[in-house]
Amino acid sequence: MQFKKFILSYTNSINKRDFRSGGLFLSVFKRLEVVNENYLIQLICYIHHNPENHHITDDYRTYEFSSYRAYLSEQPTLIEKNEVLEFFGDKQNFIYYHQLKHYEDYLRDLSME
Repeated sequence: MQFKKFILSYTNSINKRDFRSGGLFLSVFKRLEVVNENYLIQLICYIHHNPENHHITDDYRTYEFSSYRAYLSEQPTLIEKNEVLEFFGDKQNFIYYHQLKHYEDYLRDLSME
C-alpha cells in the first residue's frame, strides 16, 4: 500500500510539473483526422484485417468480434451498414476492396472512374 501511494504521489507531481495528465509509463497514441472518404475506406479495411495481421485469427472474414460479416448480412444490426457500404459503392465493392492485398490498388481504381 505504501508503494502504491508513493507511485501515485510521484505521478501526480510529475504531471503537475509538466502540465500533463494520465499515467507516466504509457505511451501517448496519436490521432489522425479522417479528412476524406478514401482514407475512411482504408481505415475500415485496416480495422477488419487487423486481427489477421496480428495473428489473432487466420481469416478476418470469420473473426467473431469483427463487424465485417455484419456489413454483408441481411439481418438487422446496430451498425449503420448502409451508410458504410455507400462509401464502397455496394457490397460487391466492399468485398472486392477487402480482398486486395494493397489498398492503394483500390484507390487507383477509384481515381480512374
